[in-house]
Amino acid sequence: TGLSIALVDTDFKTIITYAYNTPEFCRKIQNCECGAKLCYHSDMEILRECRRTKRFVSHVCHAGIIDSVMPIFKDMVISGYIMLGRIRPSEDITYYIKQFFLRFCVFPIIANPLFFTFRLIPSFLQKQIHTS
Repeated sequence: TGLSIALVDTDFKTIITYAYNTPEFCRKIQNCECGAKLCYHSDMEILRECRRTKRFVSHVCHAGIIDSVMPIFKDMVISGYIMLGRIRPSEDITYYIKQFFLRFCVFPIIANPLFFTFRLIPSFLQKQIHTS
C-alpha cells in the first residue's frame, strides 16, 4: 500500500517501524534539515494530541500528508501508540496543492519535481482512514 506503520512507546520513542517504500516526496523533505525538523514536530504534535484525547487522531502534516495515531490500551492505561502515515488526501486536492506550494517555496527544494512526487503517494478518503 505504500503506507508507513510505527509502534511508539509512551515516551514517543519508536519501538519498531515499517516504512518500506518510503515515498520519494517524504525522502526529499526529510533530507532537508528544515523539512526533517518539521516532520519531527508534526509527529510530536499528533502524538501529544492522541495522548491528551486518548482517541484516534488524524491530521494533515506540514507537507500536506495525512498522518494518524491510535492509542494502545492495556488495563485501561495507554501503553503505546500505532502511527499510520504517508497518505495523500483524496478530498479537495486543490486546497493541498495550494498549501504545498506555500510551504515549499521556502525550502531549498525545486517545487515542481517535488509536487510530482507528492502525486505518487497513495491516497485514501478520510472515511477509509477512520474505518481502518
